[in-house]
Amino acid sequence: MDGWRSAEIFIRLLTVAGIFIAAAVVAIPHSPANDENSESDAAAASDNSGAKLRLRKAPDLAELVLCHPHDDLAADTLEQLETAAAHKDAQAQYALGVAFLAGRGGRCDADRADDLLRASAAANFPPAQYLLGVMAETARGPDRSLAEAAAWYKLAALGGNVLAMRRLGGMLVRGHGVDRDDHDALEWFAAAAEYGDTDSQVNLGLMYQAGEDYGIEASVATAYYWFTIAVQLGDADAFDLRQSAALDLDSDELEDANQRANAWRAESEDTKANADFDSIVEKFAAPPEPLSTTEPTAPADAETPAS
Repeated sequence: MDGWRSAEIFIRLLTVAGIFIAAAVVAIPHSPANDENSESDAAAASDNSGAKLRLRKAPDLAELVLCHPHDDLAADTLEQLETAAAHKDAQAQYALGVAFLAGRGGRCDADRADDLLRASAAANFPPAQYLLGVMAETARGPDRSLAEAAAWYKLAALGGNVLAMRRLGGMLVRGHGVDRDDHDALEWFAAAAEYGDTDSQVNLGLMYQAGEDYGIEASVATAYYWFTIAVQLGDADAFDLRQSAALDLDSDELEDANQRANAWRAESEDTKANADFDSIVEKFAAPPEPLSTTEPTAPADAETPAS
């Protein structure tokens, strides 16, 4: 009898413990970062094709806007940036904004960074518009706005920023901040791909391979073409995709796609629209050219002005 009672008590204890464990699991708060990962993974996995496009997740982008103070800018460079920014130089406003945002130069000031970046963006400087998009997408709490992020990405993309083209394509294909539009996504990926963006090239290949899942006519030859270009540009992961696509093509299709891929050349991107922090800082860090003190001389055959 005692044995039965002991077993009964043990079973009751197990039941109570199970209830407490279940309650504890429910009570554990969700991490925003985990929510973003789940959101991105779910969006990618929802594609009927089963092929996940290369869509950078917000936590990956967040590294661009996190503050890690480090004293890597000379005082005179910061002074020149401050002076130029005060005179409404959009590039200086952007670089100084990045410095305060990321702690370059040893100090973080999120409010000042936001003011400088918005001033630069208002002057139609695409890198600032792109970064404001990243800030809106990665912000925590009420400041996070996918719609605002998509709007900034579109402005930057229209201005020629390649990263914004890719990011906008990703938001369109998932319906993040905008209505899902696979055709527009395809166009933005194509625009970035022509500038040599390998992530966009792989995305194009996957979309053409899936075809109807993205509302377009499937073309394995086109998919193979873009995978091949990505491989030529050094994208190791594209190699297996290319090999897989090749299995569905005959020798003539393979030869034609390879010839077109070998003839492909990247378009020259707008250096201003795609300027980065380091290149701008280098420009302002360069010592000013010395002024010439030599009087200009007139050419020997120049006419003498009438007195």
